[in-house]
Amino acid sequence: MSAVDLEKLYALAGSEAAGLAEEWCGCTVFLDDNYQIDDFLADNNAPLANREEILRDLTGAASDLFRQLAHLLLKEGLWRRFRLIKDEYISLVETKQGIRYAELRTAFPLTAVELKQIKEKIGPNVKYNMVEDQGLIGGFIVTFNDGRTLDASVRGKLEQLKMEIAR
Repeated sequence: MSAVDLEKLYALAGSEAAGLAEEWCGCTVFLDDNYQIDDFLADNNAPLANREEILRDLTGAASDLFRQLAHLLLKEGLWRRFRLIKDEYISLVETKQGIRYAELRTAFPLTAVELKQIKEKIGPNVKYNMVEDQGLIGGFIVTFNDGRTLDASVRGKLEQLKMEIAR
């Protein structure tokens, strides 16, 4: 999709532009954890009808706009660019609305107090998808859409301590 197409999508989304970005992020988190589904959807040699059926199941609870967008990308053979287009769209939303997007990985579900403390650390206007990561011992990792990472995990703190001792 070109920058003009993304601008048109943003205009079409209107007041739901940020919500569309959130849905897109949530879908990519799901696909990251279910790469076989993502690979199947991206396989342009697989029958389109089968891929559309999988995508219908996947996007059943999504907004009409997100469902239409996902189906358009699939139908046009652009599924392999799904994440790249998402990143470009999110950059547009971030620029226009001052919102940042992130993935918040935690070892366990967070309490309201813990979530509030994390929100204070990551700053205002951050929308995030929360992912439980059994590989974390404790703490959390925030990965922003622009690639920056805030690692407040136990593993991250141990690595930082290891580097400090090595100096």
